[in-house]
Amino acid sequence: MFEFARAEDAVAYGQLQGIVIALGFIGMILLAIFRDWLVTVVALVPNLVPLVMVFGAMGWLGIPLDMGNIVLGSLALGIAVDDTIHVLSDYTDWRRTGLGAKEAVTRALRRTLPALVYTTAAIVIGFGVLGLSDFAATRNLGLVTAALVAICLMADVLLLPALLVRYGAGNSALKSGG
Repeated sequence: MFEFARAEDAVAYGQLQGIVIALGFIGMILLAIFRDWLVTVVALVPNLVPLVMVFGAMGWLGIPLDMGNIVLGSLALGIAVDDTIHVLSDYTDWRRTGLGAKEAVTRALRRTLPALVYTTAAIVIGFGVLGLSDFAATRNLGLVTAALVAICLMADVLLLPALLVRYGAGNSALKSGG
């Protein structure tokens, strides 16, 4: 039993290291795509918030961090950053046309929101089905992943636009033309 607990601790620590490394690479990729430090930093925030919220809620609800749900951080980052890039790509395109941050966010969401909602709904339903399992690890994985994906969407639809408008991110796209 002790060895199994030690192995789970090692996996959890490794997963946390992996999330930090992944965030570093995601940041470099975002910087390479958008060529704007402010956009990169703003984009990372809504990718971190869902992780903090879900892992915090898991601790508060007494859901153990086990071999089944330890992969949630990487999974969430992959899904959240995909939605973030869709919104940011459209946003920076609108900023290049000369629109202000608020109008660019409005237009970007108008164009990208349906696709984000549909893909999120499909993922939530797919993982939600796992919540019907009698096996606790599978049930926890399904329910927590479904909640995490929904929170990722909310962060990309509510938090990301607010940060973009608040900080006027994307101004270098106007100066450099791309």
